[in-house]
Amino acid sequence: MMADSYSMLSHLHVPINTGCNSTYANWTYTIFGECVHNEMQMAGFIIGLISIGFWIVVFFPQFYEAYKNGAVDQALSPLFLIMWLLGDISNLTGCLLSGQLPTQIYVAYYYIFMDVCILSQFLYYKIKNRHRTVRAYEPDPINRPTYSSTAQVEPRHVIYCCLVFSAFYGTSLLSWPQGPQIKSGHHIGAGRSLLSYEEQTCMVYFGQSGDCMFTDSEDLIGYIFGVVSGICYFMSRSPQLYKNFKRKSVEGISIFMFIITVLGNLTYGLSVILEDTSLVFLCRHLPWLVGSIGTLVFDVSLLLQFAVYGKKPSLSGESQPLLA
Repeated sequence: MMADSYSMLSHLHVPINTGCNSTYANWTYTIFGECVHNEMQMAGFIIGLISIGFWIVVFFPQFYEAYKNGAVDQALSPLFLIMWLLGDISNLTGCLLSGQLPTQIYVAYYYIFMDVCILSQFLYYKIKNRHRTVRAYEPDPINRPTYSSTAQVEPRHVIYCCLVFSAFYGTSLLSWPQGPQIKSGHHIGAGRSLLSYEEQTCMVYFGQSGDCMFTDSEDLIGYIFGVVSGICYFMSRSPQLYKNFKRKSVEGISIFMFIITVLGNLTYGLSVILEDTSLVFLCRHLPWLVGSIGTLVFDVSLLLQFAVYGKKPSLSGESQPLLA
């Protein structure tokens, strides 16, 4: 990879009002608006793109598994999905507040859209399977009392509500003031931000080093949202681990979703480390490193549950099959 990255950097350009503070790879700036200055950063940049690719497809195996199994509502923990959504919302908010690159913001919007899709699928099967269970225990149609059909909730209505919520939230965030340009020293989310050509003021310095930690209050608030995002990501697996343990089964869950999650987190962490190993840079990225590399322990534990439980039937209170 290093040889390939060297050839990609063979045509370096001197910045002319671009925001890059030294020679840089022209194609990364032209396409993505990101400054890549050396072979190590190029390797990290490419690995970061691979990480984004993993996250783009992470839910697809679970969509198919839910469609095939029809009981995702009994397999996935709703707290797991909700905390994942909250983590993505906090990540997007941090990106907007700190004026991150358009690539990072667009990907963050995509993450939230996919979260809403899988939550909609969860609610659809939750309502569908509940109606199926009720019909299975209904008395004889002759003696059954009549109820108004308007009291029933159609699954498609739930999906419509979720999509409307997603569109409303996205529109409200798009109207958030983002400032005229990207700020210097900001590295929120996955990717490299531009280094401003002009000198920026600094609100909080990192120790006695003289390096800038936060440029202004919006930068600090964006970092706080990053901390919230990291906590949500870090804690999101716990409800799913407990649910799998309680029912002694992983039926209805796609193992490929968690394999892709592990690969996405590993490649993201590696891309950050390859970009810069300075203490202030790692501290700036600490919330997102905790939310990615820190979750590997839980993700590996989930994969171990697949090895232990496999396709064995549940041995606890959920001894009945997923679909009655």
